[in-house]
Amino acid sequence: MGSCRTLSFLHALLLFALGTAGCPGDTWLERTPPIAPLTEVELRQPALLDRPDHCPGSTQRVSDDSVNVCVHRFPLPGWNELPTLLQTHAEAEEACQLIGMRLCHEYEWELACRGRARSRYPYGDAYVSGRCVTGTAHPVPAGRRLDCRSDFGIHDASGNVAEWTAEGLLKGGDATGGAFESRCTARVNPAIDDMPTFPGARCCLDAHKPRGNDD
Repeated sequence: MGSCRTLSFLHALLLFALGTAGCPGDTWLERTPPIAPLTEVELRQPALLDRPDHCPGSTQRVSDDSVNVCVHRFPLPGWNELPTLLQTHAEAEEACQLIGMRLCHEYEWELACRGRARSRYPYGDAYVSGRCVTGTAHPVPAGRRLDCRSDFGIHDASGNVAEWTAEGLLKGGDATGGAFESRCTARVNPAIDDMPTFPGARCCLDAHKPRGNDD
């Protein structure tokens, strides 16, 4: 009765070929490309990206014209572990320093989360409930939502635990947040904002070869 379901096959095909919406309100923001979930074997091993030898296997390289950094694929302590809660910026800094890394700068963190397409969420521009750990009571072990990743291979940047940056901000929202809080560009400044319920961190390491290690 005039609904999207009554479109003829040829009409739908034409709309698809033209790249236009099939129904009123169906905008490009409401459509996200599918992301094939990683298998458990792939999750345990680094993807075949250009990762420098000095970067840990638990990281992925994230780069563009101004960023060249290795970023942990999952929040600390890692895949299939319940994220460590780090209530203060100092605790988060120390956690990264203990493993020879550092907190990511906000611009590094955002690129890792948004991916090459610079999308609002790791998986696209439209919020999808349940795609990441959002709108729930508590975090879950990292990597349980296989589709919650950017095209750099960075998982759980949206939701689960909010993540500290080098600037003392918290990014990505936590498990209790929704569409607004879990955007890659969302930030909490503890100096003026309410602290997230579940703060955590992931670490970074410069991707360029450290000085003194030349062959």
